[in-house]
Amino acid sequence: MNIKYQIKNLRTKLKENFQFKTYLFSIFITIIFAIYNIYLGIIYNKGWNISIAIYYGFLIIIRTYILYNENKLSKLNISEYKIDMQKKLYLKQCIMLFTIDLLLIAPISIMVLGQKEVNYSTIPAIATAAYTTCKMILATKNALQAKKIII
Repeated sequence: MNIKYQIKNLRTKLKENFQFKTYLFSIFITIIFAIYNIYLGIIYNKGWNISIAIYYGFLIIIRTYILYNENKLSKLNISEYKIDMQKKLYLKQCIMLFTIDLLLIAPISIMVLGQKEVNYSTIPAIATAAYTTCKMILATKNALQAKKIII
């Protein structure tokens, strides 16, 4: 396929597919936050930020994997085969999420042992708070748009 067709296809998908647009935007924001944590880890020489960036890196990989497979599954027409593939995909996602949860041991250990000093300037604190607030607002908005109430 040529690049013009792929770009046109991507634009159409972004306009018409709410789930695709949401996943893509979420991946983009997470990439920025991971890069920002790498930057903070290097500037302030903090292992905590590097370990959080590694966690977000793996989270990005999982989200990309989900987006790729959901796109593949949406093209399938055979319902029984599609359901079987969804179950396998769900199991793989659960295993990957459990694995990255184990990656949180490092930053949590650093926090518990008191090795994470909070001596950043105001800008990193505000940036982290802004990221968290943005993700919460977008998650709530997307849940309401999808007409699903998360309790």
